[in-house]
Amino acid sequence: MSRRPLTGRLGCGGTAGDGARFRRHRVRDEAASELGQGTGAGIGALVLLYGSLDSLGWVAALCVVVLILSVRPPKQTRS
Repeated sequence: MSRRPLTGRLGCGGTAGDGARFRRHRVRDEAASELGQGTGAGIGALVLLYGSLDSLGWVAALCVVVLILSVRPPKQTRS
């Protein structure tokens, strides 16, 4: 089988085999997005069940702070 260039709607050069790799990443990204949405909805429901609407805002702000503090900057390589 010959690998022919992949062009079309994406408008980018590549090979026909590259499409499967992009689909795999998209599926992982969609699964992570759904997991994040479900987790957020669950946390929000628990906060509203045991707290108030004001508590929901504080918990959301706390989640953002934890997220910012947990992300590490990429390592810089010397060239």
